[in-house]
Amino acid sequence: MSIDELNRKLDAYLEHDVLTLRCRVWEENGSVSEPPVDCFAKTEIKIAQLNYRWILEDLMGPDGILKHKFKRSTGILNFSSGFPTIRIHVSTGETFDDDSIYLGSKEYNGSSTPLFSVCNIHLLDSYGSIVHSICGEAEFQNSNETWKFPFLAKHKLLSNTELYLPGGKLTLQCELSFSGDLVVNCVEFGKTDKEIFNSEKPNEDSVSDGQELWKENMRQFYSDGEFSDLLVRTPNREFPVHRAILCAQSEVFRGMLSHDMKEKNSGVIEINDFEDDTVSKLLLYLYTNSLSLDDIDYVLAKDLYFAADKYRITPLQKICSNHLIESIDSSNACDILLLAEQLRDLELKATARNLIASSPYEIMNSVTRNSRKEHLLY
Repeated sequence: MSIDELNRKLDAYLEHDVLTLRCRVWEENGSVSEPPVDCFAKTEIKIAQLNYRWILEDLMGPDGILKHKFKRSTGILNFSSGFPTIRIHVSTGETFDDDSIYLGSKEYNGSSTPLFSVCNIHLLDSYGSIVHSICGEAEFQNSNETWKFPFLAKHKLLSNTELYLPGGKLTLQCELSFSGDLVVNCVEFGKTDKEIFNSEKPNEDSVSDGQELWKENMRQFYSDGEFSDLLVRTPNREFPVHRAILCAQSEVFRGMLSHDMKEKNSGVIEINDFEDDTVSKLLLYLYTNSLSLDDIDYVLAKDLYFAADKYRITPLQKICSNHLIESIDSSNACDILLLAEQLRDLELKATARNLIASSPYEIMNSVTRNSRKEHLLY
């Protein structure tokens, strides 16, 4: 199986971030004196994560134009015990013709074990919303290696300084993950995986009942608005909410309410780019971690996906993506393909492209019919 195929089907193959393989080994020739035996092998890799917000200042020259050359570095960033420290740097290209701004990281005090790293860097606007993102992967063989990759072109940064450089500052949200040494690496003979899992499995009924009770309590907590300390306001409605819930569930809301921004000072978050129903469903999900798809139509699923993307609510993004994959047909395949491009959803994009490729004439007829309907409406 290729890495690309594994990435396309992560939910199927990596349930709870666990890859499970089943192997059968036998001797093709000759006799085996020992009877067959079941065994269970388990390997667990230690993972460290770091979420760091970095504000870069003094990037503009006296003339108000971005400096031609600059280099900034974070201090030493510490992971948990047993992991290397890391430093992130941002710099311009070495030559005058190089229009790129580069991101890089360097490992310090590393171990002799190669380390695999995943780095997500997000550029934030003045409201803490993501306006540009890049993801990179690297393997450090030793502590002297530096990982460098292009982040953003300078001309794009300068094309909208109010969006990308509010107040002359570049704000980056850095999400780093490092693999470490093995936590568990063992083989147990005479015991099957089913026996091991069953011995550790809690009572499913009691867990399910407890989860449903918690969801219902949180749903009521949201509906009542009791003890609310914040308002989410749309053009037509106000939603009393609780800062702690929004900050715990969304790093964008946390950024708005933990920095010196108007939302923190006024106690009001204005949302003018989504319908009331979309905002209501979004907030309810933040409280309950669940979403009933029975009353979610195609249009609402799209809007909710955009809202979840804007406020960085990853589980809700996945729910909306799966719902759109199940809802895709000849009438909306082209629309979903455009949406997948905007939201960088590779699985949704592949599904839409496959449907379009397999039924081009049906898709074309559907597009023609929709165009005629729109023409008649106008």
